[in-house]
Amino acid sequence: MSELICSQEDNPRSHKSPREIERVTGIPRTSVRGIVKQDLQLKAYKRVIRQTLNENCRLKQLQRNQQLLERFPNDRSVRRIWFTVEKTFTVASPVDSQNDRVYSFESKERQVPERRLIREREHFSRGISCCVSNGKNYSVVFVEPGAKVNSKYYCENVLRQGLLPEIQEACGCHNWTLQQDGAPAHTAKNTINFLH
Repeated sequence: MSELICSQEDNPRSHKSPREIERVTGIPRTSVRGIVKQDLQLKAYKRVIRQTLNENCRLKQLQRNQQLLERFPNDRSVRRIWFTVEKTFTVASPVDSQNDRVYSFESKERQVPERRLIREREHFSRGISCCVSNGKNYSVVFVEPGAKVNSKYYCENVLRQGLLPEIQEACGCHNWTLQQDGAPAHTAKNTINFLH
């Protein structure tokens, strides 16, 4: 039973749900849950959705976050940092997150390998961009279907017409910081010059 309910370390999505085990073995779902909880003493952890990042992207993200914390140790200045956030809508079939569980012998969730707790998803090119500051969500800019978000599009449509007017209205002209990720449209020379 543990081989069916637990995914293997090298194969994160190899486990079966109690419903699938019922179909395969003929054991009622309630009995499967009882065996898992009482006999095997496994704990269920909810999986979280996150964009797929390779190891290089993870390291860059960590380094940039550490640099940001070193640059702004003062709590007041952190309130004037604006983070841009992009979201691409998914074409993956919906999954009931209440039933998407990972079973493990580990007693604490942080001891479960991260790969087992993440569910990846595919995307298509309909996206939005928005700004977040001090726990509040501000402007949302919809990217036109089929638009290529290069530096020119980003500067004109997302920043000039969308996000910057609201940031300047909230903070004034020079008393704020815009924090972006390493997307090519954000790091292009044209974008950097535009922001300067």
